[in-house]
Amino acid sequence: MQDGDAARSLPDGERERRGTGIDGVARRPALVPSREQCLGGLGGDVPTLVGPTAGGRLSTGRQGSTSRPFVWLTRTRSMGHLAPDFLLELPGRAVWIDAKYKDHLRRLAVQDWSGLPVALRESHRADLHQALAYAMFAEAPRVDTFLVYPGTVGLAGEPMAPEPVFALADLVAGGRQVRLGLGSIPFGFQGPSHREQVVAAWEKVLRGAA
Repeated sequence: MQDGDAARSLPDGERERRGTGIDGVARRPALVPSREQCLGGLGGDVPTLVGPTAGGRLSTGRQGSTSRPFVWLTRTRSMGHLAPDFLLELPGRAVWIDAKYKDHLRRLAVQDWSGLPVALRESHRADLHQALAYAMFAEAPRVDTFLVYPGTVGLAGEPMAPEPVFALADLVAGGRQVRLGLGSIPFGFQGPSHREQVVAAWEKVLRGAA
């Protein structure tokens, strides 16, 4: 199969991630690295940024300590469990954190929801439903559930954002409060001061002061 034929067989989102056109020729740097490339980048930065700033007990998906099973009552079943990347447990509060290796937050920062491609909206809607499902697995009266996206990842001519981008929404049902958050963490830092900016921004959001 030629490169162009292989590229045509890819979904639009995969071609976008790879930064190629329909003919398979690179048009620009890829928006988002593969998940394997990200495991030591974005995912590795989350606990070092979140844990020390807010305190509490941090559990990780890699350790298997965030997995929550579905107890199916019928022979016909779907997936067996949910396993977000991190759970930060604080007094009276639980914070679920799941890293998403997509460019959704970058796109939302510059484009209204209604103007986004249908495929991107469907993908993002599924992510939001997943994040809200995590909230069901915490008994704390207050639950935060965050989706963490890559910061600017080096598009041509586009500087790295000095501070993370956030989007926050409150959902209240009875006596239970759920905060849905989208936030960014860069792959690497420009220096110690940049890291301090990112840590301070996340600390502010996690303390509810944003």
